[in-house]
Amino acid sequence: MMQWLGGLTERVFAPTAFWAIFVTQVFNAAGLAYTYATLRLTVDFGRAAVFTLLLASSAYMFAGPLPFALNADILQFPFWAAVVFHALEAARTNKWLHWICLALASAAAVYTKYTAVVLFTSLGIASLLVTDYRAVWLNLRFYLAVTVGIILVAPHVLAVGDSTAIGHAARLVETAGGGAARLFNLWQIAVGVILWLAPAWIIIAIGLLRRDCLIMPASDPVAHFLRVTCTAAFGILVVLVAVLGLSYESRYDVVFLFLLVMAAATLVGFNADLWPAIETRVLRIAAIVPAIAFTVAGLIYGVFTAHSYMQEPTSEAAARLQSEWSRQYTCGPAYILGDVWSAYGLAIASQPIAIGVPLEVMHDVQWYDAAVAKHLGAIIVYRDEIAGRDVAEAFPNVKLTEAKSFTLPMLRSMAHQTLTYSYVFLPPEGCDAPKPS
Repeated sequence: MMQWLGGLTERVFAPTAFWAIFVTQVFNAAGLAYTYATLRLTVDFGRAAVFTLLLASSAYMFAGPLPFALNADILQFPFWAAVVFHALEAARTNKWLHWICLALASAAAVYTKYTAVVLFTSLGIASLLVTDYRAVWLNLRFYLAVTVGIILVAPHVLAVGDSTAIGHAARLVETAGGGAARLFNLWQIAVGVILWLAPAWIIIAIGLLRRDCLIMPASDPVAHFLRVTCTAAFGILVVLVAVLGLSYESRYDVVFLFLLVMAAATLVGFNADLWPAIETRVLRIAAIVPAIAFTVAGLIYGVFTAHSYMQEPTSEAAARLQSEWSRQYTCGPAYILGDVWSAYGLAIASQPIAIGVPLEVMHDVQWYDAAVAKHLGAIIVYRDEIAGRDVAEAFPNVKLTEAKSFTLPMLRSMAHQTLTYSYVFLPPEGCDAPKPS
């Protein structure tokens, strides 16, 4: 899904960070709309609006799209939200519209990331534990929707044997990982809630201490269903990490945060007598705290420090490499290989755009062709030093050019740090004779 949306964004707009972030936020807005619509099935307008606002103003929603734009993790949110809403409405109304939308959203969730299996399992558990939803298992339309969903993902299922998707997913399950690694991954789940859901949880915690917020658990089937789904999802996640050794990062929490916020909305209400003041405070805090945090973090991260993610002189480095290549060869390069950061970043910035492939997965991906590399050549580039052993193993008995390097200053930083690129060329055999230097 992220490749499709990334390609579509590039074709319709441009291959720039701005449009990637913009499109990501459009999808987030759709997810928030589904969140509000789902909450309105069980709580009043005020609670639905406030909890949707708290999710919208959370750190992930305003900061996550910057480094994770169009990433599969963040793109899960609107599809998961759509699945939950249409599942509830399909069970309640039995309308074909919701069954069809459920099938479409479920297929999109699978194409986005296999984590969708956790959502489907959680919804299944909730449907069995919440009495009002058990009848769905006897509904013919449910099975028709499942059939449509399977048909929609069938092309991927049939092609998965020739893809690297399963291999990538399998590498994330470190069954041999020790207890320390698993504890760290469990800690990452908690970090995701603490870091990415702020200031939402802080506002609610303060509200409970001030008695602005009250524990007012909704008892209707929808509320029960949402709480069971959230509990099951986090339970499955803990089992995957603690028992199966799933490698986990806090940024993966985004879809679980959405489930947590909806579950919390069914448990926490607001003191009606204090509501006008509460509404004002929530709006003020939800606006001011993220703005201050974003400004401070932006200044620290983007001005007074230097790093290789948002301050890398990618365009200038790609231009230097392309200029050096063009002085020697009349065609290519077909690929930019090397470490993962250089291979991807420099390939996108190169003109014409080359195909970037990290050397470590070069022989595992379908979009690398050794014959094409031999014909049109490749640039092998690393930050700092070249991984000589890896290069030698990847290109045995192949004569590469002499290793060279250049150093460029980091962009938009007062830290005055630099970044060094070391590179060699895989000379193309399909070009004319090298140009005289």
